[in-house]
Amino acid sequence: MNTGMITSGAGHAGVMLWLLIGGFFGSPPDAPEVAVSEVSLISSAQFDAMVAAAPAAPQTEAPQPEAPATETAAAAPASSPR
Repeated sequence: MNTGMITSGAGHAGVMLWLLIGGFFGSPPDAPEVAVSEVSLISSAQFDAMVAAAPAAPQTEAPQPEAPATETAAAAPASSPR
């Protein structure tokens, strides 16, 4: 029983050391580069001034779909209840 506990303890300790020291949590060598963008903070007054200075987008109306052609009542077959 003592041999099993020693073997298990040594195995677990080895795995923990490998995880901590072995670079398991490091980034892989073929990791893609991270894209970075520069940003800045502006106040609401600056934002309002920026929006007011921007040219207005042209307002165009969406084309209206054509109404489907209506069939006359004579073309529809009449069904009789049975």
